[in-house]
Amino acid sequence: PGWNIPIPAASHLIPFERVRTDLAIGRTTFLMGQYSQHGWWYYFPVAFAIKTPLPTLILLLAAIIIFISKGLCTKGNRAWDALALLAFPALYFASALAQPFNIGYRHLMPILPFMFVFIATQISNLQSHIRITYYVLRIAFYVLLIWYAISAALIFPHHLAYFNELVGGPEGGYHYLVDSNLDWGQAWKELKSYMDAHGVDRTKFAQYSSNDPAVYGINYEPIAPMKNAPPVLPSRFNPAPGVYVLSASSLQGLPLADVNTYDYFRHRTLTARIGYALFVYDVRPLDPPPEWVAMCASPTAPLEPGDIAAGFGRDDLRLVYFDCAQSWVLPGNSAQGWIVLPYDMAHDNNSFAQRWLERASLTFEQKQSFARPPYSIFLTTLQATWSTQNMIPLSATIGNTAELLGYTLNRDTARPDQSVELVTLWRVVGPPPGMLSIMAHLIAADGHAISVGDGLGFTFEQWQVGDVFVQRSQLDIPADTPPGTAWVHTGLYTLEDLQRLEIKQNNTVVGDSLQLAPVSITP
Repeated sequence: PGWNIPIPAASHLIPFERVRTDLAIGRTTFLMGQYSQHGWWYYFPVAFAIKTPLPTLILLLAAIIIFISKGLCTKGNRAWDALALLAFPALYFASALAQPFNIGYRHLMPILPFMFVFIATQISNLQSHIRITYYVLRIAFYVLLIWYAISAALIFPHHLAYFNELVGGPEGGYHYLVDSNLDWGQAWKELKSYMDAHGVDRTKFAQYSSNDPAVYGINYEPIAPMKNAPPVLPSRFNPAPGVYVLSASSLQGLPLADVNTYDYFRHRTLTARIGYALFVYDVRPLDPPPEWVAMCASPTAPLEPGDIAAGFGRDDLRLVYFDCAQSWVLPGNSAQGWIVLPYDMAHDNNSFAQRWLERASLTFEQKQSFARPPYSIFLTTLQATWSTQNMIPLSATIGNTAELLGYTLNRDTARPDQSVELVTLWRVVGPPPGMLSIMAHLIAADGHAISVGDGLGFTFEQWQVGDVFVQRSQLDIPADTPPGTAWVHTGLYTLEDLQRLEIKQNNTVVGDSLQLAPVSITP
């Protein structure tokens, strides 16, 4: 570019100019679930370790041991010849460690002939003064060669997709490397055969290639990163029904504007895998269709409504917000819906949110911090959520607004300086009379409050009839609390005037505070 004179073989210089640009600015690379614009120094060592056949690696290690054991100056060993043989691949491999251009094992191929000759020369020098040991070593050598040949035969005709047994063979390789290590569009003919055999007329297809799958008779709708497709999959949190075919690189986020574009499929059951490189998913509509999204609003900001509409492909979903450190919500307008949580909280086994995810299905994740903090999306149902909580059942109506369905205490015996956790389960049965809070008190035998843990993590303005939610209340016992029996009380009160709402059980008013369970305070 910029030269005004003709250059011989100019078309051959274009790739070099492209490589120079890539080296200068980098390109997104995938390695073992991680992404980088400038690569890793250990990319090629990992690639070499998992894509080189294990028999070759074993023989290479044996050759190095033989070489070192004989020493550099042993007469007849020709060690200096071996060092000369290793000089180029050693320098080449060292330079590869410093390059940000990490896209494939193919960049290591110049070292392979030198490595094979080195192995051959060292193994040919294998000797033993003990005849039995010599034969055992020779037999082991031929076993490795047979292993090597069988590996090559079994992978036929998908040699590009080869990975050794360290990562589970070609079936597991895509978890570690993609791009030219695995996926260059080599399985399209087999895809066409699969579609014909299974009656698939049309597929949504994702593959980075300058070629057109239609050449092979594949009827497809292009999706990212293919030509004439949106840069990000529409409704990526809940893709439209259909048969999707994703290349391994596309599944792992290369080369895409958002590496998480196809994360939904990483959590789905695979329908078929073709040539180790193409992943087939049959997406069916959800029944019943979810009608709500409940988002944790603390400690990180929730997704914006626009992100929700774009991610789910709908702008009619009911959005509710809650504090997931002290509450959990399942809106009542549909039996099924999505929960959006901060990524760290969703994977923290000690978090309050983690208790309610046992039967929820992880459907989408963003693990990295991009334009928004990392988050996780789960599909859940009312019945699956509450059935695992072992709550003490209860039925009490508070002010014609909410019904207390049950509760749990984490302990019935406590010492001063310890805390008692109360978790209450509620259902909204009517409109709230105003600003509300849930009462959680630990009351001593003489009637005074030992501890107060009032709060409401699902604000009353969002309540609709049928909503179900839980409230977590922490009751801290002061250090100077004397031994004795205390009782946990709960209820509802208005924040404007601190008036408690009356409580009914079996249509009978029982007061404005409901006594739940005793806690024995010990020295």
